[in-house]
Amino acid sequence: MAIVYRVENWEGFGPYSQIAPSLEVDHEYRPEPTIDELSRFLLHWVFGFDSLTALGRWFSPDAIEALGRDGEQWLVSKYELRNARVDRGRVQLAFDKDEAELIGCLPLSELLKLDGESPESLTDSFSPHAPCMSQSQHSAFAEDLYSGIHTEKERQAILSACFENFIEGCYYRINRNHYRYERGGLRIVCDARHRSESELIDPKKIRGEVRVLRALRPPGTKPPKRDSRWTASLSTEAQGSN
Repeated sequence: MAIVYRVENWEGFGPYSQIAPSLEVDHEYRPEPTIDELSRFLLHWVFGFDSLTALGRWFSPDAIEALGRDGEQWLVSKYELRNARVDRGRVQLAFDKDEAELIGCLPLSELLKLDGESPESLTDSFSPHAPCMSQSQHSAFAEDLYSGIHTEKERQAILSACFENFIEGCYYRINRNHYRYERGGLRIVCDARHRSESELIDPKKIRGEVRVLRALRPPGTKPPKRDSRWTASLSTEAQGSN
């Protein structure tokens, strides 16, 4: 059995996902997978490190502060790989998170408090807590938008259901922007023009201009199962009104 450390948020998104600001490529400390000699990993695998020391080299204080500027709470998650498949590079590794067991988490910001100590001093500081467990689904209604061809009436009904079923702390793509839903409002993320200090947007104010809405999912997670009765009932209703 091996231990892997991964930087992610409570929901399972990593720092190179749709919700995060871009970290500069550094061929020595933050090399791209091909340069790091990773070639066997599958698309749904995720990235991590075999030690906290290696993680600390990748996520320098400057990188940690850059990640924190968008208001996201980043964690270091500790996984135990039992039979999980792994592709090891020179600096990082890729693994199948579906086959790994989450042991616990600690805030990534703890690495900024080491004051010269080795990152390995944090090895025994991990503990499990509910917010670090990933969500398997956000909004089945959003998935229904892409399940087939809908009449405009059906589209608008599904969009209305999406707006009534946002989940606290989860992420959505609305038209061309990405948002986090929190405290009853939408906050834009991953845009240099809009930082965490941007005001929460009342969903009602943008409802009329929405054509695209997707519930974002971390790599390696599967779409929520759709309830066929939802679309079927809409189709029946639409047919009855024609």
